[in-house]
This record gives sequence, structure tokens and C-alpha cells, in this order.
Amino acid sequence: MAPNTITFIGLLGMLASYLVMWYYCPNLDEAVDSDSSPPSDNDSIPRWIFLFNGVMMFFYQTLDNMDGKQARRTENGTPLGMLFDHGCDAINSPLGSACWACAMGIGPSSRVVMFATLTSSMIPFYTATWEEYYTGALVLPVINGPNEGILMGAALSVASFLWGASYWHTYSWNEAWLGKGIDFVVSMCPAQLAAVVPELGFKNYEILVGLGLGCAMQELILKSVSVVKSHGLLTLVNQLPFVVLLGASVKLFSTEMGERLLLQVPRTAMLLFGVLFVEMVCALMLDHMCKKSFNPIRPILVPLVAMVVMVSYQLIEYEVLVSAFQMYFSGAFVFLSFRLFVAGSEICEALNIWCFDIVNKRKKEKLA
Repeated sequence: MAPNTITFIGLLGMLASYLVMWYYCPNLDEAVDSDSSPPSDNDSIPRWIFLFNGVMMFFYQTLDNMDGKQARRTENGTPLGMLFDHGCDAINSPLGSACWACAMGIGPSSRVVMFATLTSSMIPFYTATWEEYYTGALVLPVINGPNEGILMGAALSVASFLWGASYWHTYSWNEAWLGKGIDFVVSMCPAQLAAVVPELGFKNYEILVGLGLGCAMQELILKSVSVVKSHGLLTLVNQLPFVVLLGASVKLFSTEMGERLLLQVPRTAMLLFGVLFVEMVCALMLDHMCKKSFNPIRPILVPLVAMVVMVSYQLIEYEVLVSAFQMYFSGAFVFLSFRLFVAGSEICEALNIWCFDIVNKRKKEKLA
């Protein structure tokens, strides 16, 4: 079996899990009945979807590790395999984050935590790809996203299957680990800073997402310092697309109109964010492979920035914004799909190989 086929089968498993989650939890937070006090599980959402997601995550992680071994065993390691493998990892990042949000009952009503859940996997991924662009080596920490991160995500989903999504809305972790420590820190802080800490402490999902985001920021800082020391300050320019994506998204959804948009189409918002992320990551990987200069100005981000400006200055009506946002996602998705197809086809032709076949040799086409 071709290594790329192994990778693709794993991605199909994650896609199947995402679609199942989408069917039962279209707004991400249906698994928890937030109207009850304390929050309880929604009996209309079957728990088996969380078990299925955990199994698919483990399935993806296993196949993602097997494809490289298969490529070395069959002596079919190619630049296409590298691009395909990392591209599937990039696609899986927003899919997995959305499934984790569903498993913890985090929806658009908790947009800060929802955004942190999404970006906690994307920040280290983009940073590692950016570092590889300059150093030529993909260096992962001892505890990293593709291995331990996915396994912890699978464990998170299994925990939701066993104890329900409402488990993440309890304060058991805070009471067991942070209670006295938080009280001490709050007593030492100014009143303005102490007011930020909730009276009851932090919920389980807030602690988990906070730890994930903290690890992501640590990796961003360490890798940025390392690359800047060895390759200069101008290397930070190529982080600009991701910074613009993060900043524009935060600005858009922090407005009143943007908040309404997020509540109405949360899945579309997460998918658009994911499509824009995959586009810039794959462009960075492809330019690294072809030894080309990466262009940090991404035209695909222009509509997002334009929406931020129009919403900020109230130059657009809400109904028009919703339609434009959905059209933007559709266009970005088609553009990304076409670009990845063309890039893959051209690499196959240049290397005289097939993407999903290592048995039958590709015949060179004769020019007329």
C-alpha cells in the first residue's frame, strides 16, 4: 500500500468523526445543557460519538506514524509524501480542535475559550513549519501535538464518553489541584487583577485549554528566539500571515455584529479559519520544498481584513455580512482544493510517480 494512501485513510477517519459530531452538535455545545444548574449532559446527544471520535483520533495518529515507516520500507520517500503528510496534519488540526470543543461542550457562547481551543493546536504547527522553512529540519519537543497531543485529545473524548461532557464544566480539577494555590495568588495580586479570577475558580475545560494554549505559546517563543538568533530578525516577517489571521479573527468576532455571526454560523467560522490556516501552511511547506521565497502577503486574507474594516466602521448590514461570509468560505475552500490538486499533480508529473500507487509505474507522456 502506498504511504500516501495510509495517510489519507487516517484523514478520512477523522473526517467521518467530524461529520458525525457536526450532525449531532451543529453548534458545538449541544452536549451540555447549560440552562441547568449545575450544567448537565444533554440526553438527546448520544455519548458514543465521543468514543468514536477518540477511536478515530487514535486511528489517525497510528496511521500517521506508519506512513513514514512504509515509505522507508518500500523506498518510496518523496517530497510529495512530505507535503501530503504535513498537509493532512494541517487539515486535521482544525477538525480535531472542533471535535474537542464538542466533547467539552464549548460553543460560540464561550467564544474566548472556543478560539483558544482552535488556536492551541495551530500555533505550534505553524511555528514548527516556519522553523523548518529556515532550518530544514522539523524539530518537535518531547511532548508534541502529532503524538502526545492527539493521544491526549483521544483521551479527552473517551472521558466525555465515560463521564459525559458536563464533566468538563465542573470544578473538580480546581478543587483538587488549584484551590489553595489560586487563593494565595489572588491574595497577593492587586484588586483589579484579582477580579479576573472567577469566584468559584476555573472549570475543568478552562484549565485544560489554558494549559494547551500555554504550551503552544511557550513553543512559539522558544522557536522564534532560536530562529531569530540563527537567521536574523527578518524571519519574523513570515509569521505575519498567521498573525493577521489571528488578529483579524479576534477583532471580527469581538464586535457585536461578529458575535451574532459566530452564534449563527459557528461551524462555518471554524472551517473558514481552518481553510485559511491550511492555505498558508501548505504554501510555506511547498516553498520550502521548492527552495522558493515565501510571500507573506496572502491575497486569500484580503476579504477577511475587508470584513473587519467594514464591521468596525459599520459599513455593512448584518444580512449582507452573513451572505458574504458564507461566500468567502465557499470561495476559499474551492481555491484551496484546486491549488492542492494542481500542486500534487505537478509534483507527480515532475517526479514521474503516482500519488496513491507504488506498484504501477507512471509512464511519461510523449509530447506531440
